[in-house]
Parts: sequence; C-alpha cells; structure tokens
Amino acid sequence: MKPRQLAEQLAKAFPSRLKALRKAKHLTQEQLAEKAECSTVALSKFESGVNLPSFEILVSLSAGLDVNVGELLGVEDPISEQSSTWVSSKAKLDEAMKDLSSDWLDALTEIAKQANKS
Repeated sequence: MKPRQLAEQLAKAFPSRLKALRKAKHLTQEQLAEKAECSTVALSKFESGVNLPSFEILVSLSAGLDVNVGELLGVEDPISEQSSTWVSSKAKLDEAMKDLSSDWLDALTEIAKQANKS
C-alpha cells in the first residue's frame, strides 16, 4: 500500500479507534480531554471525524489513553512483531533441544562459539 493510501486509511479509521480506546479505558470525553489537555469539543470532533488532531494533540491523546501513538493510529509496531517472532522461535528451539544429548549440545555450543568469532 502506498503511503498516501495508508494515511487516508488511518485517518478514516482514527475516529472510531479513538472512541473505542477511550471507552476501553473507561474514560468519559471530559476525562480524556483533561488528561490530553484539549477541549471536550475538540475531542468530540476527533471522535466524530469532523477534525483530525495535530501531532501535539495526537501525542497527548496517546499519553492520556496510556497507549503508544502507533496503537492509537492502529499501526503495527515492527519491533514488537519481530520480538514476538523471536520469542516464538526461541521456544521452538528450546523444545527441540530438550531431547538432544549433552554431547550434541556441547558440539552445537562449540559451533556457535566458532561462528561468533568469525
């Protein structure tokens, strides 16, 4: 997807995402507006899709909701995704290694050490 198309898609989804996150945190518009240091009128316009927040307000809204900006926008965090994949792969490796003899584990450890030296 092209950047402009992604931006349009995120902008279209933002109002309902903002409202859903606010409700999930059990906050009223007044409470979130106070936390984000914006007016309830502005927040209402963001949730209804009349206006989009500035960058500064977007950061304030995410802080008020205790989420990162990517989560507020509905953008996946590639670092978290990679970490999750790494943890899953490590668990599979640990499971596979539990049946190896200590001689095999020693040999694999030595191979890994040699690979790290080069």
